[in-house]
Amino acid sequence: MSNENGIDPKKLNEMKVKILRAEQANLRTREKTTDEMVEQIRKIIASVAKKGF
Repeated sequence: MSNENGIDPKKLNEMKVKILRAEQANLRTREKTTDEMVEQIRKIIASVAKKGF
């Protein structure tokens, strides 16, 4: 099921959860820089979108 923009709410929620988990993990470890986190988030969005957004 998708809304008027053609976005599947399940996929959107999956994307949000993955991004939030990555952010939480980085807050604990401080392993990645801001630029590295931006790149990781970009990869998360691309991978979920490839699944058939």
